[in-house]
Amino acid sequence: MEDRLEKNPWVKKARWLSHALLISGALNIGLLGSFFMMTYKNLKQVKPSSIETATIGKASYISSSGMELLHEYFHYSYEELKNELERKELVEDGYAKRDYALACLVGLHYFDVYKALAGRIVQTRVVEIVHKEGGERLHLEMFPGLEDAHFHALSTFARVEKWPFTPHGLYVKMQSIHELCAIPSSLKEAFCLTPHFYYIKRLFQQEDYYVPEQQLLESLLGIEWEQIEAWYQELYKMQDFGLETRRKFLLPLVHKGSPLALHFFLEHDRDFALAKLDDGSIVAMLKLVTADIPQAESFVRKLLVSVRSDEVLKAAGSKLYQLAGESPPQPYDHSKALLRFLPNFFDKASFTPKERRHEKESVIPLAGAKRSHEVVKGDNLWKIAALYQVDLKALMKKNGLTASSIIKPGMKLDIP
Repeated sequence: MEDRLEKNPWVKKARWLSHALLISGALNIGLLGSFFMMTYKNLKQVKPSSIETATIGKASYISSSGMELLHEYFHYSYEELKNELERKELVEDGYAKRDYALACLVGLHYFDVYKALAGRIVQTRVVEIVHKEGGERLHLEMFPGLEDAHFHALSTFARVEKWPFTPHGLYVKMQSIHELCAIPSSLKEAFCLTPHFYYIKRLFQQEDYYVPEQQLLESLLGIEWEQIEAWYQELYKMQDFGLETRRKFLLPLVHKGSPLALHFFLEHDRDFALAKLDDGSIVAMLKLVTADIPQAESFVRKLLVSVRSDEVLKAAGSKLYQLAGESPPQPYDHSKALLRFLPNFFDKASFTPKERRHEKESVIPLAGAKRSHEVVKGDNLWKIAALYQVDLKALMKKNGLTASSIIKPGMKLDIP
């Protein structure tokens, strides 16, 4: 039987086919493994794209001839350097004049080489030089390996693009123009199209908090670029645009007098500001408060009866006098400020100047007269005792109250 099978040609063909399939499968597995290994190695070698920030490593050696040319190029304008992109004369180390001109355009004039090359990955070398005037050490990026086609693209981009600069460069250009209304609309539009502005705009244009683009742009121009860069890097990596991230970003700006931080905490996160901001931040905010900011007076009056430091209480009282168009007593007297602005700790949301003029008539009776206090929403025994400058225990004893007693709006308390 076995001899017959061995002699059968179809059996031989089936065995040959199965062997061929096994060999083919093994080869395919080997090829796939090689492909994945090559892909992994290439991914490890990919340099940061224009979206990422390139880190400066150890500076490389540069020839003396290159140093001399760079020192010469330091005094060139942007337009002059742009013309040097056509210069192919070799200097040293394989670099031509156009390579050094490109390094100065990128390092000194914020030329966006990655955008000019359509995001293509390029080689980079960091060189450190010492400026002849003043001895300042500078790091410049060189781009070896660029060919004629690359420089043609760079030169065309520099000529055709109206604002051929990096986001940092666009920001510097706008900051150099002191008035926002004088900044060309095309320059503002170019910056608003950068990834930096896009990610920050997403943070401040949410359902719970929306800042118009023009107002956001104006606020960003009052912030250091390093802060904007740090925001962008974190937002790009984390993709978190929630309330906690917004607080985290704006808290450092309170001390710097940022209108963006002030409006956010006063208009949209007031309870957090009252409870969580430190005294220094609160005082910084009070300096910026004006009468046209919604909820500003309500915020300041709450600080007036807070348990914060004397510095905060004085700043809050002085701000209320300022908003009322009055001069605070000298030296500042906090008890007088309480009597002037919160005789009953009644926090009315709409507190008009007209009501303020008649408020002096409703001051608390002097000590010695029989006094009573009608409890309103937000009152507690500590506030009432502080308002009338009486001992808390005496107030509780006078009204038969204990530490666990609850007072409600409408109750009348006798003041000892």
